[in-house]
Amino acid sequence: MMRIGRADVSKASYSTTDVDNSSVKRQTDNSAAATELSPEEKERRHKEAIAYISSPEAHAFYRLLRRHECNPFNALFYDIEPLTEEGIRVRVKRASEFFDLPIPTMIGECETLAKITFSDSAELGSELQYDTKKLNEIGINNVDAFDAMLTHELSHQFVAGRRFNFCENRQWCDELACDFIVGVRCSANMIASGKYKYAVSTMRTSATHPDGSFRLKAVKSGFDFAEWLFRKKQRPTAEVAMLGLTRFLIANSKELNYSYHKFLTTPQAPPQKPIDIMDLPDSNLLKQAVLNHRAEQVRKNKDGTDQHI
Repeated sequence: MMRIGRADVSKASYSTTDVDNSSVKRQTDNSAAATELSPEEKERRHKEAIAYISSPEAHAFYRLLRRHECNPFNALFYDIEPLTEEGIRVRVKRASEFFDLPIPTMIGECETLAKITFSDSAELGSELQYDTKKLNEIGINNVDAFDAMLTHELSHQFVAGRRFNFCENRQWCDELACDFIVGVRCSANMIASGKYKYAVSTMRTSATHPDGSFRLKAVKSGFDFAEWLFRKKQRPTAEVAMLGLTRFLIANSKELNYSYHKFLTTPQAPPQKPIDIMDLPDSNLLKQAVLNHRAEQVRKNKDGTDQHI
């Protein structure tokens, strides 16, 4: 997080060795250090901590953490940003450079969430279609989330000539490969990953896509792999990501094949009817968040203030 929190990655400070960062280890270290402090020093540090909590720096850091956290409230209600043509153009160019691929033609219409079409000749470029409204509904509602989605689609073009024989369903491997690369690039280019992680985690098993739990694990593993490369002073690239991807697929091959066989042998449940949030009990936290959000929007409209969160 020290590295991600810096605008200039070359000036960031982070450990060059792997360390035990478990909660148990941190608690043990903190307790041991506290026993060596005088009462006056403890009081001074306590006051400093209280002051920091309300500081602009702390709020900026909490916002950074929130943008990387995977949960429905953050994905659907926080850090919503408009997708402008200029913002999309900049992100498309940067994503293409990461893969060393031609800049795709962007089309803001699609019958699915998003899809990419390309030829066997990479130099001919590609065509990427997307539906902003559908993407917003699943939490892809700011530039970073769109960038992660864009990375997933371009990854399909990047891995098109490769074969991953770690699952009987090759399409599952391809999808997980793309999600793994998303994690790598989110680390490499400091892209907030929380909304994308939430979006893929909600996906259900299908003939072409594995369960959302595998997809979430792939994004996290790709991110961790890139962070490990940084600690080793190596630059994460799409090509280097293939090394970590192979390890990830091998480690999860057994579970993937088990899940695929379960999908083939389990009768498919009828499609669920959409749930109206307003039909949920008043104690439901999601309903409360929606009502609060709507009330806030009404208040802002009356005040004439900015309508974006």
